[in-house]
Amino acid sequence: MSGKPRALVVMYALVVMPFFLNDFGNVFASDFRMWLLADYVFGKILPAGLLLWLAAGKLVAPDDLGLRPVDAGSFVFYALLASLVLILMSTWGMDALDVALPQWQAQNVHGLSGSSLRNVDMWVGLFVVSIVEEIVFRGLAWTALSSVLGTSGWAVAASAVVYGLSHWSLGPAEVCGGIITGAALTLCMWRTDSVYPLIAAQFLMNVLYIP
Repeated sequence: MSGKPRALVVMYALVVMPFFLNDFGNVFASDFRMWLLADYVFGKILPAGLLLWLAAGKLVAPDDLGLRPVDAGSFVFYALLASLVLILMSTWGMDALDVALPQWQAQNVHGLSGSSLRNVDMWVGLFVVSIVEEIVFRGLAWTALSSVLGTSGWAVAASAVVYGLSHWSLGPAEVCGGIITGAALTLCMWRTDSVYPLIAAQFLMNVLYIP
């Protein structure tokens, strides 16, 4: 671990902030081009840039970001396990939450169907966001939160709540779904100390289930 607990938490908060701002931008997007611009700037470019800046300044090390090697058996097992969790939540889990919770959504999501940008976003965009989100919400989150809360359920819960709340504009169902998913993925992070299986799982789920 390269930094003191308080410094790690501050850096984690700094890198997480663009994801919350991303939803503000998306609320006011007038068409898919504006939506895509906001999503790339706040959900990909800015967090990735901050991570690179922190790494270049030696404020965080690869281990702090969960970029640790993992043996092939663990990679396959936890990638498949995380994929199963994500797929179940994206189908039956979200259907149940949509029925159980109030329908409220501030974000006007503009899809890319029929757009020439769709293929680019489906592969490049989803691959980049899988890497960035898992490094931020699992790798750095686990390092920072476990440094102050210990390697415990409290750190898992805190990481999950932050991840869920980062989907605030999509409504209660998405927030709760994010918390459940975040908890499951953080447990995998706890077991493996690596984000690599989770990156693979999220990319697979995104390609299969994002329309």
